[in-house]
Amino acid sequence: MKDYKVIVSINRYAEAATFSVADYGMEAALSSTVLELIVTL
Repeated sequence: MKDYKVIVSINRYAEAATFSVADYGMEAALSSTVLELIVTL
């Protein structure tokens, strides 16, 4: 993941390892978050 320009992490667990390398992080359930993003965009 280090070679990507932007890393977004969405996870229900604040301790998830992906948050340490993510540029943006959201502590939430993926299914509900993706639905909200689709509606918003």
